[in-house]
Amino acid sequence: MTDEELDKKISAWTRTIKKTDSSILEKAKAYCNRGSAQAQFIKPSLEAITDIKKSIEMAGEINLSENIDEVKKMEESEKRKILYNAYCNLGLTYRELKQYGKAIDLFTKALEELEGKLEDVSDIYLNLGSTYIDNEDYDKAVEQYQKYLETNPKDYDIHKNLGYVYGLKGSREMALEHYKKAYEAADKDYQKKELFFDIWASSSGIKEMDFVLNGILDIEDNENLLHRICSRYSETVKKHGYVYGLCKEIYMRTLQIMRLLFVDFSEKESYVTHYTAMRTAEKMLYENNKLRMCNMDEMNDMAEGEILFHYLGLGMPPRKDKYDCAIPYGASFSFAVNSLNQFRLYGKKKIYDTATNESAGKEATGLCLTFKGSFFADKIKSAVKYKFEYDKEEDGKHPLFRCVYINSHGDILSIGESEDECENNKNSFSELKDAFAKLKRLVSEIKNNWPRCDADSKNALCEQLISDLLMNIRYLVKDASYREERECRIVSIVNVKEYLEALPIKEHISRIYYASEVENETYEYGGKKEKGSTKLDNLKEELNESSIEIIPSHHSHRNK
Repeated sequence: MTDEELDKKISAWTRTIKKTDSSILEKAKAYCNRGSAQAQFIKPSLEAITDIKKSIEMAGEINLSENIDEVKKMEESEKRKILYNAYCNLGLTYRELKQYGKAIDLFTKALEELEGKLEDVSDIYLNLGSTYIDNEDYDKAVEQYQKYLETNPKDYDIHKNLGYVYGLKGSREMALEHYKKAYEAADKDYQKKELFFDIWASSSGIKEMDFVLNGILDIEDNENLLHRICSRYSETVKKHGYVYGLCKEIYMRTLQIMRLLFVDFSEKESYVTHYTAMRTAEKMLYENNKLRMCNMDEMNDMAEGEILFHYLGLGMPPRKDKYDCAIPYGASFSFAVNSLNQFRLYGKKKIYDTATNESAGKEATGLCLTFKGSFFADKIKSAVKYKFEYDKEEDGKHPLFRCVYINSHGDILSIGESEDECENNKNSFSELKDAFAKLKRLVSEIKNNWPRCDADSKNALCEQLISDLLMNIRYLVKDASYREERECRIVSIVNVKEYLEALPIKEHISRIYYASEVENETYEYGGKKEKGSTKLDNLKEELNESSIEIIPSHHSHRNK
């Protein structure tokens, strides 16, 4: 509805209200329509609430005709419709204002007064369910949605909502069941695509995902990463259906691996750490700078992005992706809290040695920042951005994934996890090893079945295609010699240069551990800080009003 059309309607309802010869029924309907339109199309306001309340009041004053039964029935029906719309719209208005208790009371009152008197009151169950979700009362939300399904058993939105609620309740099996039913009820491609990440996040085993993801991945459009990859090899893939089938199997296996490596903070309260230099931490904590994600091909580990290729029996990964502009960015975190090993390796202050004309890192000068789960995305997202365009309007949150550690013999030894998770993760770790083994067989199969052509071009083209299909997990696989780091990562593959920013960190930090030498670090040049003042004292002063705890490392000299 355009602004002009809305203005005309509101003017017409206002004229009806002001006309002296308008009946109470007409005025009640006009008040309801005007208030509802203001709340829905302009903004929820006191004026809108007043109008809808007035319609309820006037509807209650309607005296039904006593002479003609047909007129009486018609007026009774109109009265009920007015009350139904008024209660629902007033409830929706309060919900929009985040006054969930009032909204629930109004929807409940509508049910009490009108259930059994109107043909269909299912929308009230829908509204109640959604409001209970807002109010974080998930059991009651499920109850209301189930009542809605009694009359609308194949409703796409309700099954999708139930999948979401069961996900919030931690019941992945029930969530997946309703997402599947939503898929069956969907009659449009865009609805099926909407379910993609929901089903992905609710599934762990490949069998669970097969039912729906196969169908979704077959939808041809520019936002389907699998199709975008395969379209670049169209001469081979389109002519040979079995090649596309293998591509899809490989891609789905990477989705399964991502699901198994995803760090889900909703399951339990947990923390991860990031070791950094004092100077870097000062910029993020004092100046509200964002955490930077760096180019992963330029990180300290020279084998970054290559370990997975060695495991799968491939050659060296192509140094330049088929998408010339695709750059992998990442930031590393660890489940090792207050770790001596991590303090030795990371966050060291760089010192210039005049004798050798080289910079070296001074040990025990860094900080261990402990991050809450709120810093990370609560749902799985693809690391590869569609069209490789970085959307600066995104919330800046990235999903966190555990790293996998593989030795030179091709044995998967461990994943990044905390000490208390090792026992709980045994089943998923076994499933993860099985997924990697099947991925290895699929890669061998696509290489062996690649259409006959010149040997050199065959290998290059085939391995480039495989490289593209593996982009989401390529930088989550590390050499086993780094396993003590218990690493996890956020990764994003986009077309921006130099670096990529995540979120400001201050509100997501719970604790800061400082290494022993931090106590002796002072400001040498003055400037904004007094020359000779200690950086540790300044850190405590800057964060004095925050809830962040600042704690000496248990490796600190003063604790020895």
